[in-house]
Amino acid sequence: MPFTAVHPDFGLLDATLPDLGCNLRWADFHRQAGSRPSIVCPECAWGVHAKLSPPRVRFFCHDPGRPDTCTLRHESMDHHMLKLEMAGAIRDAGWYAQLEVAADDRSWRADVMATSPDGTQRMAWEAQLSRITVDDIRSRTERYTAEGISVCWVSPNQTSPDWIGSVPSICVHPVERVRPMAVREGLVGFDPQKGRWVVREERLGQFVRWVLGGTVELVSLGRRAPLLWWTSRKSIRARDAWEAARAEQERAQFAAEEQRRKEAEAEARRRREEMEEERLRARDEAEKANPALRYQREEDEYREQQRAELAARLVRERKERSERWAQQEAAPSLRPSGSKNVSASAPRGGIAFPVNRSKASSRPS
Repeated sequence: MPFTAVHPDFGLLDATLPDLGCNLRWADFHRQAGSRPSIVCPECAWGVHAKLSPPRVRFFCHDPGRPDTCTLRHESMDHHMLKLEMAGAIRDAGWYAQLEVAADDRSWRADVMATSPDGTQRMAWEAQLSRITVDDIRSRTERYTAEGISVCWVSPNQTSPDWIGSVPSICVHPVERVRPMAVREGLVGFDPQKGRWVVREERLGQFVRWVLGGTVELVSLGRRAPLLWWTSRKSIRARDAWEAARAEQERAQFAAEEQRRKEAEAEARRRREEMEEERLRARDEAEKANPALRYQREEDEYREQQRAELAARLVRERKERSERWAQQEAAPSLRPSGSKNVSASAPRGGIAFPVNRSKASSRPS
């Protein structure tokens, strides 16, 4: 059930255009038995003839004996109606729409090809009703991209397919449910009050006008598995403003928390100082009443200082002996003569242990 046919003299005929795109009349092809011009399918080159569907939709029908390999033959009525909706929306947006456009090498065939008025931009609009894997639809998208053609895949299925968001795409309400057809998934807007993206429904015609006019563009949303969604530049600016405001709020919150932490530390330090002053004042009063307490405190402080100095000196001496022993091990020629046996003061496992000379000298010979 193609919408296009090839005329030997006028080229491609488009049943969706009033003059078939070639300044011809539909009546010259419809119900013209015997005398009708010879026209063929653009996909399989089999003969076709003009026909009207029960809803009075014009199309071209294959003549008897059509080949089973023709892809246009197997397209459903829903597929054709969706193509008509897209073509009409493209034309309403001021662009040219051509149905069933194939590449010269047959590597792709667009359901509807939109061309800008100046001819510098092209965008394929694909009605995808049958099942297709994510890898396959990405591969088909890359073929368009390689030739500088943007694309949007449109699904009218009730259940959203797996590939929605993996490629530039939208879901519309089933053909039989909503007139005019409306986008139900794939278009989002940013809600500053909720601080998140929300799905937005819009008429297909309005969405096509926005896309072709550059009012909406693709954005990648999500962190773990980013998806491609259509949104307006206004929503992008609202998202950026919201994120900037949130970042500023977080910085202010962090600064406030840091200030509270510093104030808490200062308060704790002040309390410790007050407690220390109180302790010292109580100590001084007690020592003033009993001088022996002061003498005992000063004696304890002196002994503690002596123990600390002794410990520091022992650590320092052990370190020096360990360094000397390491140097002797590294250079045997530096060892003093007659020092074959390890002395009692040699380090064990890298640590030197002092020897009690008084006890060593008191051993019996």
